Amino acid sequence: MTDQWGTTRIGLEIPLVELTFKNVQKEGTIEGVWESSFGRLELRQENGDWVGTYPNGRCELKERDGVLEGRWFEGARSGRCRFKITRCGRFLQGTYGRSDGPLRLT
Repeated sequence: MTDQWGTTRIGLEIPLVELTFKNVQKEGTIEGVWESSFGRLELRQENGDWVGTYPNGRCELKERDGVLEGRWFEGARSGRCRFKITRCGRFLQGTYGRSDGPLRLT
């Protein structure tokens, strides 16, 4: 295949079902360290519940149907948060709020 600058490119299609990823957490494995927009988030299970720590804060979570939901704390400030692992097991999707209003994961 030749691109718009006249350079020859090799095109290759690989069906998604044939792709594999090394060092990927198994689906449903939430415990561990995750990179986030607010820094590293470390999630660990304690006495059946979940605790998350990140720079300048922490969160206390309960798991229900594969979703972690609870509260975050940063000094005197707090709010609600919710996390779930994506189907591929490589990403943690989350949302948070500064009030007790509803949270939605899209």
